[in-house]
Amino acid sequence: MSLMRQSNQPGAIAHLLALLILLTSTGLTMSIGLGGRDSTHTMENVAVACAQETWLRWHDGDALSLYVTSNSEIRRIRKPPMLVWLDMAVWADQVPEHAEPSKLLLRARMVTLFLALLVVASIYWSANTLRGFRFAILSGLIAATTLLLQRQGRTASYDIHMAAWTALAAAGLLHAIRPGRTDQTRVRTWLGWSACFVGLLFASYSKNPLPVALNVIPGIGAILLHHRHRFVNTARLALVSGLALAGVGIWYWWVFRTFPETAAALQHEVTQPRGDDAQPFYYYLGLIGLVAPWCVWLVSGVVHPFTSLRRDVVGDPESARIHHVARWLPLLWFGAIFLLFSIPEAKQQRYILPIIPAAALLIASVWFDHERMSRRGEKDRAIMPFAYAHWGGLCVASVAITLLLGWPEWTADMLMRITDEEEPPVYAGAGIVPAVLVGLVLLLLALTGLVVHRQWKPFRAGIICGIWSMMALGANWFGYSGAESGIHPLRAPTEELRVELADAPIYELRTPDMEERLGLINEEFRFYLGRLIKRLPMSEIEDEVAGGDVFYLLVRPDRVSADELTALGLSPIREVRTDKRRKMMLWSSAGQEPPSL
Repeated sequence: MSLMRQSNQPGAIAHLLALLILLTSTGLTMSIGLGGRDSTHTMENVAVACAQETWLRWHDGDALSLYVTSNSEIRRIRKPPMLVWLDMAVWADQVPEHAEPSKLLLRARMVTLFLALLVVASIYWSANTLRGFRFAILSGLIAATTLLLQRQGRTASYDIHMAAWTALAAAGLLHAIRPGRTDQTRVRTWLGWSACFVGLLFASYSKNPLPVALNVIPGIGAILLHHRHRFVNTARLALVSGLALAGVGIWYWWVFRTFPETAAALQHEVTQPRGDDAQPFYYYLGLIGLVAPWCVWLVSGVVHPFTSLRRDVVGDPESARIHHVARWLPLLWFGAIFLLFSIPEAKQQRYILPIIPAAALLIASVWFDHERMSRRGEKDRAIMPFAYAHWGGLCVASVAITLLLGWPEWTADMLMRITDEEEPPVYAGAGIVPAVLVGLVLLLLALTGLVVHRQWKPFRAGIICGIWSMMALGANWFGYSGAESGIHPLRAPTEELRVELADAPIYELRTPDMEERLGLINEEFRFYLGRLIKRLPMSEIEDEVAGGDVFYLLVRPDRVSADELTALGLSPIREVRTDKRRKMMLWSSAGQEPPSL
């Protein structure tokens, strides 16, 4: 029996089958070209460089590094170590000194891919709690095929880690409270609150304690909309939140006790002026585009709770209260997070990732209610202009994908003329024939979806849209992963330098007038070098040279004269590019054969 004809409350086998299909197709799509691009995103660079440096320090005998990560020899107390622990776990079979950075990056991205699947599974769980099986399928599919989740799920940064565990916490919370329902059991309650606690604790250890506040939003919404046990559920929510805060608070307490100087450093990092990431209050209105291809339905979903009351009829076999809660809870959840993240000046697309569960539930509510109407023989004719706009947009996107994959140079040239910026092509060509075939299949799916939607079969139309999106995103990642823009200019020369330095240690010169955080060495350079670059004060150079071991020293221009370094027994080698716009001078201990690049 097809999933579309299944009962809305089937057995465990149907759920497992649906989840297996959903997660497998999502995982396969997101894994296309996963390791094809170099580390070019700022926070991915920071995350993998910190994880790698901590890994190297731990293997070098620094036991404390396992609990407090570091970035360019500075303790990184702003971020708890959960991301680093997971990355180190998947790197466990590698030898740190000889591990290939590209392999480490791929494995770190595999961790985030798994966490993106956790987001999808958590949304499926939340949706099933709220409105059952078909709503869970729609919500999970919508979340899995949004551009924002797929893009961030392929980037090894902190945000997807925090968002995944936060989504799990929310799913557990809703399972425990079961808003609008009367079928709570002791097992469901304990399972739900346990999952909520684990999710909150892991989320807080992934980035910061903010997930505790984010989880309160759906928690309070569910408690207010639920008609039973409000006091008990509030007390349980407070208890679980408090335990999670205590769990991560222990780490902060230990850090401040072990490294007293870090308290001032943390305050500096939190209160420092915002630069390039300062954005206007309305910045996150761009979220409408980030949920592509479901953009039209996000707008519809925001309005939907206000217009849906008239669609509930007397005698509906499912509780009207359940549907009332399931419509309003995502809206309250979505609105609160949107407002909360819009207030600070610092805004990035990745920051808003925790809104995905609420957005998916909000969009799915529209499709699910239309499916319920179709089963009663009713039709919402007012929504058809939105449907035409949606499927028309997918037809246009199908043609655009064909051009991007089949004629990448032509499309890149057109984009350069429009933007007046010279950038390498964002997509690699797949060949004209494969591109045309992919485009025709996408166009056929879009037209089929339009026909099915006109026949007023919303559930089937939603599934077709999900299939179209999965295929379109797969084609997108194929072209994007192999593009010239994904080649980092520092990678090749830095990896060559790493080979030629052999096993000799390399240091960074720090003069007395340099502040601790002044001029940190670029994360990409450190990551692709794959070596610990320890700081060496001027006062210790002479002793290091006297030791007789070969070593290298990176020196910033104008920090110290060449005569001083030569007098200490060092020989200049060459300039080394450590950033896209910065070079440092490489010196070696006396008598060392200089590497040639």
